[in-house]
Amino acid sequence: MKRMTTIPVIAASLALVAGGVSSASASKTTKLGPPIGAAGSGPVLKTVGPTGEPATSATNVKLTASEVAKIRKGHFTAAMAWHESGTFVQAVTNGANAEFKRLGIKVVSTQQANFSASTQVNQLQTLQTEKPSVVVSLPVDPGTETAAYRQLSASGSKLVLLSNVPKGLKYPSQYAGIVTDDLSAMGKQAAELMGRALHGKGKVGFIYYDANYYVTNERDGAFRTWLKKLYPKIQIVAQQGMPDPTKADTIATAMVQANPDLNGIYVPFSQPPAEGVISALRGLGRSNIKVITMDLDPSVDANLCKGQYLAGIVADQPYLLGETLAKEAGLAVLGKRAPQFSVVKAQAVTKSNILKVWRQTLDQRAPSNVRSACA
Repeated sequence: MKRMTTIPVIAASLALVAGGVSSASASKTTKLGPPIGAAGSGPVLKTVGPTGEPATSATNVKLTASEVAKIRKGHFTAAMAWHESGTFVQAVTNGANAEFKRLGIKVVSTQQANFSASTQVNQLQTLQTEKPSVVVSLPVDPGTETAAYRQLSASGSKLVLLSNVPKGLKYPSQYAGIVTDDLSAMGKQAAELMGRALHGKGKVGFIYYDANYYVTNERDGAFRTWLKKLYPKIQIVAQQGMPDPTKADTIATAMVQANPDLNGIYVPFSQPPAEGVISALRGLGRSNIKVITMDLDPSVDANLCKGQYLAGIVADQPYLLGETLAKEAGLAVLGKRAPQFSVVKAQAVTKSNILKVWRQTLDQRAPSNVRSACA
């Protein structure tokens, strides 16, 4: 969520279907730290869907040549209804557009709601009157938009969802599938990046997204779980929820001042919180503290190559997410069942591979400031 430019900056009051991780015992919860949104109070060792769905690799979502031929003869149409615009969403859109073109499905509308649930509801109602064959979408607020998505489905449009499902929506009758990242693996990769940056020992500050948002809850919980599991000599000595991602600099400043011996900080996503943490460390003169985050973003990525502050990034693959969404849409218009919950692998990003990963995951060159720093 991000995902979502990567992960969306959404109010902490978002209502979300809890799930994906069974409740831990009181002792385990205490050892792991405070709960993280709806999903982070227990260990996160594998990725499951927002209501506990088992994960299927996106590589298993395939269309045969005969299926593609049938779709191309069907004169189907598609619409996209996103939560926002930005680098992540544009890459998802590009991937979906490329696959829809291959399938001969005409994209008739692409909308973005600027993180406003009411705006998205209005857009979905408009799409309901336009009756596209399929709609791919990421819900801004899964807790309050169920009626709009249910009505769109009832009007005849097939729904394929990115990263989350509106509360109470039924598979496969009301939506054809969910596609997202392998969230536990992303947390594990972030933990491994921290472990390597600290040479397996040290003290870490843990900033997590303090809102009930499935994608970030799972990623944050997985980082904490895997760090404790893989690196027993790395201690999380400070944990702080972040209800407002624009205030991460304040959190980081207070965290470092209270724990001057910190060696590393984990922050959930790049823009704006990782940028804020790096700004705080720069102001404190603490370039020795290693920052690990998720999602590529021009605002912070050059720091990775300069060897200052940012020590590693975990990047998802939005272009491939878009391709997979479109493939599931193709199956849906044929009346064939796609997996309920499909996941795409992410990549650990370091100075050595960042330019390549930008091209692979976002289908574009890295921006000039990143290319210059990493050349």
